[in-house]
Amino acid sequence: MTTWLEHVSEDGKLLTGFWEATPGTYRVTYNADEMVHIFEGKATLKADNGDPVTYIAGDSFLVKAGFKGTWMTQQTVRKIFAIRVPQDATSPFGE
Repeated sequence: MTTWLEHVSEDGKLLTGFWEATPGTYRVTYNADEMVHIFEGKATLKADNGDPVTYIAGDSFLVKAGFKGTWMTQQTVRKIFAIRVPQDATSPFGE
């Protein structure tokens, strides 16, 4: 995985940039809202308590803070993102 940050607000609570990942499956916990637009590749997100949802190039979607589950990259993904970290969170991801 590679992340390129394009903008970080003064307080560090708004992040925008590009992200790339090769095929693989990752456990994810979101502490922040993330707006995503995939411009290349294919990935499936599955919440611990939900059904899998597959996204492909051209898809845009929101992952809400509190999401816990898996991110499976089936084809190398390149995406742009905007992340809004809540004031009470110290990191956008992790337990």
